[in-house]
Amino acid sequence: MKLPPPNTKPIEDVTRSAGLGTECGRFLRAQIGNEAVFLLLKTGSRVDVGTWFFKRRVWVCLLGKELVLFASGKRPYIERVPFERLHSSRYNHVTGEVMLAPIEDLRVARLKTPPLEGLQLLAHIFRGEDEHGLA
Repeated sequence: MKLPPPNTKPIEDVTRSAGLGTECGRFLRAQIGNEAVFLLLKTGSRVDVGTWFFKRRVWVCLLGKELVLFASGKRPYIERVPFERLHSSRYNHVTGEVMLAPIEDLRVARLKTPPLEGLQLLAHIFRGEDEHGLA
């Protein structure tokens, strides 16, 4: 199965800010500056960021050549991974997760996403190549 083509037009700052909200928007801007963002997804995966009773959802931000995972909070979470380190990533249709691989030291290596968003994410990682990202 062929992946959909990756988005080649960066997301506008206004659209990015509206989707993220104030706190997450400021946090992301502090981390990436004015780098072009091609995809921004709020996943169903959660991570501890220092709140008492709940974990925050992980956001995925795709830049030109790397994936940024982040969540804002008292102890913010951020990891930046170059696409070339994700060459074995796949979407698991049974669990509904993008499995980021072969990296073993990621704090969040499984991203809960709907199938179309997961395949869109993989399309960016693999740049639309055939036969990647399928379980």
